[in-house]
Amino acid sequence: LLLSLALLAPALAASLERGLIFNLDTGELCLQSAQCKSGCCQRDSGLSLARCVPKAAELQDCSPK
Repeated sequence: LLLSLALLAPALAASLERGLIFNLDTGELCLQSAQCKSGCCQRDSGLSLARCVPKAAELQDCSPK
């Protein structure tokens, strides 16, 4: 039991650091902007999946495609 916990601890720490629901990187699937590191979650069209995109210039919310 202790051996399995010792082996799983680094894997769990790495997954929490990267983020499965929040703290998502550019290009990862999202539902809302609060999940993305950049604060921008966009979809190309009504049928496409939303993905995290980079933050834009000063007067824009998210970068245009």
